[in-house]
Amino acid sequence: QQQQQQQQNALLHSRGTCAVRCEELALPQVRCGSCRLRDGRILAYHEEGCGVPVFMLHGMGSSRLAWVSKSPITEIYPGVRLIAIDRPGYGGSSPPPFAYSYSAFARDLAELADHLQVPRFCVAGHSSGGPYALAVAAELPLRVVAAAAISSDPPYAH
Repeated sequence: QQQQQQQQNALLHSRGTCAVRCEELALPQVRCGSCRLRDGRILAYHEEGCGVPVFMLHGMGSSRLAWVSKSPITEIYPGVRLIAIDRPGYGGSSPPPFAYSYSAFARDLAELADHLQVPRFCVAGHSSGGPYALAVAAELPLRVVAAAAISSDPPYAH
């Protein structure tokens, strides 16, 4: 099982024009993982720090690795537990099913939050990740304590 986890962590994730493996980051504070959703799809994520959980959603053509820094998150944002995910179809996450919607993504994120035992959290999205963050806040009002859309696009029709 440990070997399987290492292989899973070794999945290639794109960052700009180069490919990066999770273990190549050489950042021991970054914990990589994945969650198998009820429908069998995978959501890949990494987390760092401890404190207030903040799910971070990347923009189009990016991945969860956009949120990795050379400096530990505890130095940049003390008291924050950053949980960056690969949105469906990016990096190590499975492609979304046909007719996937922002609401469906909110349900997927709720499953991931349950998997990580995170009852309440903040969510932030950059660029095209912004509409996903706002959808999560709208769909999960009892769980989301704050939401941010950073340099965000308007929602796309799916």
